[in-house]
Amino acid sequence: MVDTGKILKAVNDKLRELFPKTKIYGIETKEGYKTPCFNTEIKILSYSSVNAHITRTRVEITIDYLMTTVDTVEQLKVLDVIKNNFYKYLKVGDRVLHVADVSQGYTGDYDDVLTFDIDIDIYENTYIKIIDKPIEKVDLRLKRKDDIYN
Repeated sequence: MVDTGKILKAVNDKLRELFPKTKIYGIETKEGYKTPCFNTEIKILSYSSVNAHITRTRVEITIDYLMTTVDTVEQLKVLDVIKNNFYKYLKVGDRVLHVADVSQGYTGDYDDVLTFDIDIDIYENTYIKIIDKPIEKVDLRLKRKDDIYN
């Protein structure tokens, strides 16, 4: 199974690669951050059974981009870079996860903080392989209740 923390780490690593000079914070940082910066968080939206052996988990990664001074042109540049690098898949360790949806909006007191929501679907095989050896020989003797000779 894919660890939720590893998904968030993969997103943060990708942001560091794309924006090496921009600091990244998590939900634990309430104040004291230096702008420009990204705030990232992850939520499990749903966990469901597809069939007897497959589960589907949908996670949502939220990325907020905060600036010292709001610059719409700079925000649009960040928008394009994130859109072009997160819209198909996200590599997490040896897995490649399907990005189901990327949406963009604004948040904050003045709706001036650029925000992204990235929804990822994770399908996993939950089949448990039995490792016992198969039965090679079965000796079956039927005994009738009224069989007095056995």
